[in-house]
Amino acid sequence: EFLGMKLKTPIMISPIACHGISHADAEVATQKGAALAGAMFTSSTYGNKPVEEIAAAAPDAPRMFQLYLSKNWDFNKMVFDAINAAGYKAILLTVDALVSGYREANLRTNFAFPVPLDFFTRFQGAKG
Repeated sequence: EFLGMKLKTPIMISPIACHGISHADAEVATQKGAALAGAMFTSSTYGNKPVEEIAAAAPDAPRMFQLYLSKNWDFNKMVFDAINAAGYKAILLTVDALVSGYREANLRTNFAFPVPLDFFTRFQGAKG
């Protein structure tokens, strides 16, 4: 048992950004696999699929959400509301990354995530 959630195995899948780079089903597929293995899945703030879809993929599976706490409280509230409504039971809070890393290779190549990040797309849409 972990934070009141029953686990079949002591394995937890750490938050990883942008599963959509590897597979079209992105975090939904990872959640399904974790549930089959009896492991806990941790969704990332930088995920591609909506938390509602991830939760629906394995409704009874234990899950956490990893939050990069933003300086923008409107963004934080939007995320809190969504994960609460989707039935997430715990938050893994990341507080040591208030600014993005300076990645010179990404700057040289003009890297951008090739698939949308759900919460950032939602937030931009809400702001117009």
